[in-house]
Amino acid sequence: CTIIIITIKVVHMQMLGRALSRTPFKTPFKNPIQRASLHSQGCLQAMGKVRVAIGQMTAKNDTQHNYNTCKQLCEEARAKGATMLFLPECFSFIGASQSESLMVAEPLDGPIMHKYQDLARQHGLWLS
Repeated sequence: CTIIIITIKVVHMQMLGRALSRTPFKTPFKNPIQRASLHSQGCLQAMGKVRVAIGQMTAKNDTQHNYNTCKQLCEEARAKGATMLFLPECFSFIGASQSESLMVAEPLDGPIMHKYQDLARQHGLWLS
């Protein structure tokens, strides 16, 4: 696994909040209370330079192995000053077959997602 660190200049993230409120498709920000919560956390009001990390890894059909790899990426990203880590698609599990993937499937509030939420909190990172 490898990590790439970049610094981006954020002009005004509140514009993003306004754009999300008008999007015709479903977003994780379904109602004004959720959007207001994000504003109160400061993630849509940040201005200045932000360090983000892009994690590269090869997921396997072993959720614990993938978690350990993501944990290592989180540690490296945080040590290099990143505040957000972008992980690849299907980072938590890649099944050898569709049926294997379906066996591991769980709701978004399931145990796998909780592990990654705890990991993000522990390292002070936003995960994507």
